[in-house]
Amino acid sequence: MEDNILKPLNSIIYYIDEYKKGNPDVDESVMIMIAKETKGFIKHNKMWFIYHKLLMSYIKLRIALVSYETINDERFIDNSNNYLLDLYMYLEYTNFIKDYINQCLKNKEYDNLDDVYILVIKLDELLKSLNLYTDDIYKILNENTASYTAIYPKNDYTELNNKKAEIEAIIKKLKKETE
Repeated sequence: MEDNILKPLNSIIYYIDEYKKGNPDVDESVMIMIAKETKGFIKHNKMWFIYHKLLMSYIKLRIALVSYETINDERFIDNSNNYLLDLYMYLEYTNFIKDYINQCLKNKEYDNLDDVYILVIKLDELLKSLNLYTDDIYKILNENTASYTAIYPKNDYTELNNKKAEIEAIIKKLKKETE
């Protein structure tokens, strides 16, 4: 992870640990600030969600105008479906995080805010890695429209799948905590 992510994460973990220990310098107002900052991070990423949603619409329109064969290509269908599934998974989990943070603020229980912040970081990484799908979609378009035979290598999705598995594990943990 980058320093601009690790420093805030370390400080959040420190404050949550100190709050759990009962440090008088770390009171509920600090926890409320951390929760609101986490919600603000989600609101900031909503712009990227909209960007990726519009990007897929643009790609489909462009492909429909340039190469109708590509729309019927199984690889294109798989990549575009996976892209949209990951995009809507992001939307579902951000809604869960907002509800979870609201519950934390309502119940004044801040023990899992560090997990929530890590989840927000992982979802941000998921959103950024959607470019792998668009890259493969453009490769498929180039294969179908080129005047010569070209086969491009497919991107490796193992890192993306690992991120999704980590996100699922954190979500399961948070859902168990709320039950």
